[in-house]
Amino acid sequence: AFPARSVSLWSRDNKKRVPGVVVSKVSAQLASARFIGAGALIGLIALITTTSFVSLVFIGPLAPYREVGLAMALFGAAVFAIWGGVAGSLKPLWWGNQSPTIVMVSVAASGIAGTLGDGDPAVLFATVAAFIMLSTFLSGAVLFVLGRLGHAQSAKFIPYPVVGGFLAATGILLILRGAQLV
Repeated sequence: AFPARSVSLWSRDNKKRVPGVVVSKVSAQLASARFIGAGALIGLIALITTTSFVSLVFIGPLAPYREVGLAMALFGAAVFAIWGGVAGSLKPLWWGNQSPTIVMVSVAASGIAGTLGDGDPAVLFATVAAFIMLSTFLSGAVLFVLGRLGHAQSAKFIPYPVVGGFLAATGILLILRGAQLV
């Protein structure tokens, strides 16, 4: 028989640890293998979605900077995932990029490229990168303040047709931006 050991597990509401649950060494190893497999799968999905999102933003005159944009996005996704896993209040939650945000960023990047025209591509990239960093910081700060003030619960009062329309428009914009890549 395998020796048993006592470990701490998260409670169902993820607020406290439950000490003293006895598990065998084999079941602990199987659980660890499942967690590693799930982490690898989530990492692969994050890699694929981040790469596709970067392809939507860095098109046209920004295409030469796609590799730099990919490096920035992967670094940001890794920092976001680690920060969410360590400091987040919901431990089993997957932290990753969101398609509605990417649609808005890609539309804004196209607008910046159209405004700056045929100028220096390095200036165009720097402007788009600054926009992405500034909008990321500001949206995070606003959401943090709303959460700290207790206004996060107000999101449940947004009517379903509004949310559905927003998601439908996001899907249409993703299809249109994806069609530009083909």
